[in-house]
Amino acid sequence: MTQMHSPHDPSEETTTERDVLQGAAVATNARQVDSAAAIGEGLKNLKEVRSKGYGAPQKGGFAAEVHHEATFNADAARKGLTVKATRTTGGAAADLKITQGDQVVGEAQIKYRKTAAKATKAVSHKKYDGMQKVVAEGQAERVRDLAGKRGVDGLGEHNYADTSRTAADRVEHSGASSKPLSRDAAQSKRLGARMVAGEAGAAAKAGATSGAVIGGAMSAVTNIKAAVSGEKTMLEASGTIVKDTALAAAGGAVSAAATSVATAGCARIGLQALSKGRAGRHRRHWH
Repeated sequence: MTQMHSPHDPSEETTTERDVLQGAAVATNARQVDSAAAIGEGLKNLKEVRSKGYGAPQKGGFAAEVHHEATFNADAARKGLTVKATRTTGGAAADLKITQGDQVVGEAQIKYRKTAAKATKAVSHKKYDGMQKVVAEGQAERVRDLAGKRGVDGLGEHNYADTSRTAADRVEHSGASSKPLSRDAAQSKRLGARMVAGEAGAAAKAGATSGAVIGGAMSAVTNIKAAVSGEKTMLEASGTIVKDTALAAAGGAVSAAATSVATAGCARIGLQALSKGRAGRHRRHWH
């Protein structure tokens, strides 16, 4: 007897396969979400720096530290690297320390001065020996040239030979790199917008192969900024990132499996996870 097959909904296996594929697309985006989160953290730190009563040059110097920390961490996250830059406190000689797990693997001193000559002297103090010496975009080559002509001063307070070898316009370690930044840009009120735009462009340039990666990364940048500014709660921002990513990945159908994957990505960057009630529901559509 021939068995009749009636039309039916996708089997559980097919549904699971779809969930896995959709979740994979969102998971691919998680790395972009992590890098966007580094920029979001930078925006928060930039706001804090600007709230202090510093003069413009000093404020610009601190803003440069925030920029190099944030863009280094964004690049590391995008590349799946485990190194991280952190601004130091308590009068440490280094402005940034580079860590890998619990181990400090590098240090950087950041000096933003009006001229290359002033930057050369400032960054060449002996206490900065062995560190990466980062100066404003457009000054690094001149700083290395000037330092190369000085050597070590007679008082032993400055080591220009070290500066001639290490001066650069970015922080680098283990394949991760911060973005060069000019002195004018460091003092600009549009530095935050520049960081956001740079992250969106970097996400695209990184070779994102699907709409989920591009759309999700752009959404992450926008929504993290909104959360930092108070325009959205962390939960709202997290939900919107998941929604935008899933819409790009699967035309709007968000399964519980894919939602949990996306939520995990958001949780890693400090956003509140979607509520268990939402994540646990069977397929849902976003409107």
